[in-house]
Amino acid sequence: MLLRDAGEREAIEAVWRRLGRESLSDDAHYWHMGDRYALLTTDVIYGRTHIPGGVDYATAGRFFAAINLSDIAAMGGIPRTFLLALSVSPETPVEHVEEFEAGLVEVLDAHGVEFGGGDLKEGCGFTAAGALYGEVEAERIILRRGAEPGDLVYVTGKIGRAAASYHLWKSRGEDPHPMLKVEPRLREGRAASRYVSAGMDLSDGIAEAVACLSQVNRVGIVIDYDSIPLHPLAVEAIEDGADPFFIALTFGGDYELFLTVPSEKEGDFLRAMGGAVTKIGEVVRGDSAVLKGGERFAFPERGYQHFS
Repeated sequence: MLLRDAGEREAIEAVWRRLGRESLSDDAHYWHMGDRYALLTTDVIYGRTHIPGGVDYATAGRFFAAINLSDIAAMGGIPRTFLLALSVSPETPVEHVEEFEAGLVEVLDAHGVEFGGGDLKEGCGFTAAGALYGEVEAERIILRRGAEPGDLVYVTGKIGRAAASYHLWKSRGEDPHPMLKVEPRLREGRAASRYVSAGMDLSDGIAEAVACLSQVNRVGIVIDYDSIPLHPLAVEAIEDGADPFFIALTFGGDYELFLTVPSEKEGDFLRAMGGAVTKIGEVVRGDSAVLKGGERFAFPERGYQHFS
């Protein structure tokens, strides 16, 4: 079977089956280290699929740092050290490498993260792989397991920026830079870590988060579409004719946090978050669903998936 037929998730599951082990589902790998957990995450981008035409390499570097930091934020952690590996074509201008690393280090410095260097190899196009180490207190780690019926569902920030930017870039040739302007929610992840029962980041959209947390916790999640805090660009894209479910639920790329909160902790959670979150649903017994305009819909196909 080819990767384009299997899709990203089936290919990953096939690897774990071959290893005879259960697949790992959290945003970062973690292990005990005294009274805390060590966190380790990795991510990769490829120029042709992740850097739209017209986007400068400094912006791409900032984006790459942010998406790695987002995994640590989703675990409630503190990022410490970042390593970068680049595989690029010999025809790549040196300035592109310089600009990419400058943008990346700008974001790392803003969050107090050490840049530890890495590796540079000859390849095709422009591929960047990162490894980010962090830490979190044992009692504050946020996992994808732990959500229970009755928990409330919250998201940080605004939803649909990346999807809307993609739509407007494709349909009207507008600036694609907003697609890559990710703000890693490290402060919010730290604040939430004392109160939430489960969580993850929205790299692949709300539909994917719902599917993942529902499966891991054996629960349903009901999302009130009309409560989703849409980004102004998302509203513009929907007015331009974009499918609202595509914009708000399935495209992803926002890297906001998707969190479940026990109802008895909601007040403390909201005070800690300082207005940075919006309630959009509830964990239930039964099936997941979307409520929109008084109607109940099954969730659309899961979020963005590489290869397929």
